[in-house]
Parts: sequence; structure tokens; C-alpha cells
Amino acid sequence: MEVTNEQIAELQITLTDLVPKLKEKNQAAEIQAGEIQEQTILAQKREQETEHEARIVMHEAKQIQNLKEKADYEVDKAKPALRRAETAVNELSKADIAELKSFKDG
Repeated sequence: MEVTNEQIAELQITLTDLVPKLKEKNQAAEIQAGEIQEQTILAQKREQETEHEARIVMHEAKQIQNLKEKADYEVDKAKPALRRAETAVNELSKADIAELKSFKDG
């Protein structure tokens, strides 16, 4: 029984010594948990900002695609007239060119 009482006394001393260390570790853990929570909130905010920016970029990309399609349509529509004009210019004779120059002088 005496041995048991000695063991209990030693355990009480050990526990008494551990209490401040446990409190210190508990406080450190609480600080760390607070920092993690702050970082999580910051990460969530950045994620929302990134998603917002992505939506803006996607919208702008759609607008650019629409403008490109419209420009391609207009170019395709103008190509036949350009080809006809090129053909007409290539078929001009020296006499035709001289006649055109006479309009300028006259």
C-alpha cells in the first residue's frame, strides 16, 4: 500500500508539472487554429474574387468571339466584290488607263 501511495504522489507531482505545459500547448493550439481560420477566410475570399474575374474574362471572350464572327462574315461578304474589282483592274488596257487619267486632268 505504501508503494501505491508513493506512486500516486509521484503521479500527482508529474500531473502538477504537466498542467502548465498543457495550458501552454493548448494556447498555442488555439492561436494556430485562429491563424488557420483567418487563412481559410482569406483563401475563400480570393477564390470568390478569382471566380468573379473568370466570369468577366469568359464574358469578354464571348464578346470577342462574336466580334470575330461578325468581322469574318463581313470579310466573306466583301470578297466577291474585291475579286470582281481585281479582275476589272487586271483587264484595264493602256488606253483605258489613259482615258481615266484624262478625267483627272479635265
